[in-house]
Amino acid sequence: MIIATLDIETDPFKYGRTPKPFCCEFFDGHTKKQWWGENCLQEFVEWLKEQNEHYKIYAHNGGKFDFWFLLYLQFLSNPMRIINGRIVEAHLAGHVLRDSLAIIPVSLAKYEKTKIDYNKFEVENREKHKKEILDYLHDDCRFLHELVLEFNERFGDKLTIGGTAIKELQKHHDIIKTGESHDTKFRPFYFGGRVQAFKSGLIKKDLKYFDVNSMYPHVMATKYHPSGKAYLRIDTQFDDYFTKDGFYKENKLAPYFIHFRGSNNGALPTRIKNKGLSFNEEYGEFYATGHEIQVALKHNLIEIDEIIDGHICMDYQNFNDFVQTFSAEKIEAKLNGDKIKELFSKLILNSSYGKFGQNPENFYDYELIYMDEMPLPEPWELYIDGMGYEIWRKPALSHLYYDVAVAASITGAARAVLLDGLIKAKNPVYCDTDSIICEDLPGVILDQAKLGAWDIEATGTQFACGGKKLYALFDEKGECVKMASKGARLVPNDIKEIAKGKVINWQNDAPCFKLTGQVQFIERNIKQRSN
Repeated sequence: MIIATLDIETDPFKYGRTPKPFCCEFFDGHTKKQWWGENCLQEFVEWLKEQNEHYKIYAHNGGKFDFWFLLYLQFLSNPMRIINGRIVEAHLAGHVLRDSLAIIPVSLAKYEKTKIDYNKFEVENREKHKKEILDYLHDDCRFLHELVLEFNERFGDKLTIGGTAIKELQKHHDIIKTGESHDTKFRPFYFGGRVQAFKSGLIKKDLKYFDVNSMYPHVMATKYHPSGKAYLRIDTQFDDYFTKDGFYKENKLAPYFIHFRGSNNGALPTRIKNKGLSFNEEYGEFYATGHEIQVALKHNLIEIDEIIDGHICMDYQNFNDFVQTFSAEKIEAKLNGDKIKELFSKLILNSSYGKFGQNPENFYDYELIYMDEMPLPEPWELYIDGMGYEIWRKPALSHLYYDVAVAASITGAARAVLLDGLIKAKNPVYCDTDSIICEDLPGVILDQAKLGAWDIEATGTQFACGGKKLYALFDEKGECVKMASKGARLVPNDIKEIAKGKVINWQNDAPCFKLTGQVQFIERNIKQRSN
């Protein structure tokens, strides 16, 4: 099957305007075909039908953009695969169509991207800039082709980066498959990263942005995680099995999981309905890994009154071989100026742990039918009622359970590293998964390159915070050196105004394409968020 790429150019994004395609390109490394005009997609598909070769065609972010136009025009066909509302694979005129964002989940600019003034794409301007636009279009197709071709040559025919990473991990370490009962038992211990705004508003003081070099690869390599189904189950007093500093008495390396009732002083997460994770619940039931419990006991942040249920791993391993292999590859690639290999190494390192946490109960098979076709029988159910088409789904027959206990252990170890940093931090104002913004961070190893060491990534004199994932750090010249604005593409001064208590109205010029065929435009009033 020949690797090819597809890209579509449309009217520039403008709030309230549904963009229309006006040119597209197909490129397979040798053949370059471009179509210009309002019927560019129809002409492309007609050309594709006539080709004798069998192509696997990639479009970057195709599942949320390019494929929408083809679906709306009723050009797509089965088999179809959808992950989290994104079409990652479909068929077009007898050829395979893939979203390359599923295997390379970064913007194309992380590798190579030609710059252009998108005002030239407006209908009144585009004809006089036709050559520049088509050259820009070809650059996108060419750069993407370089990426997906090398990805396929290196890793084979893979649909997602998570699936690719776990296969690479299995080349170095034994990975067991589990089942539904195991998953049910350990999924409550699986939490995400710790994100907290300790202070909101506009803060004027000298601050530093510290982060851990490759946090998740670091804890995968240096901490021990479950490897098998053999567990010692306990429901007795904590000190019957563990030392006062939280290590299993028979083997201090053994990882474990404890569901307990007790007190908590900002150390452990609790799920709050409709609000995500809270680290501020002072008393109640907690699900915690041994990594977190050991750090929390070290700093006297928890008291365990009663173990409700506990599981000590009899078999365990770290993933040092895998991490060291790809870390060395990433360093070598950077030194050699090999941008593709450096990017792939980084993606593989950071994508494997999440595969352990996937929930196969959320997996479905999908079928696309057009209105002249008969509805599907049970157990199929209508998923999308589109414009001239329907997408049906049924639970996937194959339920592949990786070990969610491994995902829980890795993420718990990362929160433990962050917690230890927060305790050492001087006047922390914010933290997010692997980073802390504070006045200083004494007692940690500072190294720009060492795996697991802390690094000072930025310094500032003013911090504007509107809550979780909504902040900006400014240096002494007033320039923004770090920012986050999840849910809205704000500029730093917007965040400063929000920190002062102002409400900012934000309109997203980029449309949100729905599988129903509808187009939604997002408008939000952004204000200070609760912590």
